Amino acid sequence: MGGLVQPAQKQCLIKMQGISRDYFCGDNVIRALADINCAITKGEFIGIMGPSASGKSTLLNIIGCLDSPTAGQYCLAGKDIKGLSQMEKASIRNNVFGFVFQSINLLPMLDIAANVALPLKYSSVPKHERKALVSEALKTVGLANLSERYPDQLSGGQQQKVAIARALVNQPDVILADEPTGNLDSASGQSVMEELRKLRDEFGRTVIVVTHDPRVAGYADRLIRLKDGTIVEDMPIQQIGAMLKNPFAGLDEGENNGEFL
Repeated sequence: MGGLVQPAQKQCLIKMQGISRDYFCGDNVIRALADINCAITKGEFIGIMGPSASGKSTLLNIIGCLDSPTAGQYCLAGKDIKGLSQMEKASIRNNVFGFVFQSINLLPMLDIAANVALPLKYSSVPKHERKALVSEALKTVGLANLSERYPDQLSGGQQQKVAIARALVNQPDVILADEPTGNLDSASGQSVMEELRKLRDEFGRTVIVVTHDPRVAGYADRLIRLKDGTIVEDMPIQQIGAMLKNPFAGLDEGENNGEFL
C-alpha cells in the first residue's frame, strides 16, 4: 500500500467549505449533504464510506461537477466552481475528471477499443490521435491484447478495467469511482482496486472511491466517513486498524455485514 500523501507537500486540488445539498419534493426538503468541509491534495487516494443514503454519491457528483451544491464554496485547483457556465463545467468533466461507475455501461455493439475511444469522440479529438491514446489507456490497465474483443467476451473484472481505461483515455487529473467493485466477485474486485491504486502510485493521479466495503477502502491513503450527510471521520487509513491494512485478506465474498459502518 502506498504511503500517505502529506497535504503540506502537495498542491490542494479540491477544497470544500460549508457545502450543503438540498433536494426539494413538494413542500419537503431532503438534505443530502450538510456543512461539508474537506480538502483533497493532488495525488491522494481517498476512500469515502458510509451507510446507504449517507450522501456518498451526492458528494462524489458535486466533486465531479455532475451536481451543484445548494450552499457553500467548492474550489477546484483554486477556481470557484459556482461562477462557471454549463459549458465550462462540461469541459471540466471531460478533461479534469474520469468517471468509473458500478454500472459499467459498455456498448455491446462496439469492440473494446471503440468503447474506450468514446470520450475522445465527444471531446472532438482527431481520429488519427485516438488510436495511440486508446492503446496507451488499455496498456495501462493490462488489456492491450484484448482491444478487438467485445464486452460479452470479457469477464466482469475485465469489463470494469475497460471502464477504467475509458476514464483514463482523456488523461484526466482525477479518477472518480462510485462502488467500482460492487458487482464483482472478491478476486475481480481486488484486481480492479490494484489498477486504481497503480494510477496513484505510478502515474500520480488523484483517486476518489466511494464504497461501502472496508476491503476496498483499505487501498486509500485517507478515509472520509459520512453519516446523515455530514462528515463524522476524516483520517489517515493507518489509524483505522488492521482490517483496512490488508484489504481482502482472509475475507470471503459477502463476509462484510456492514457493522464497520
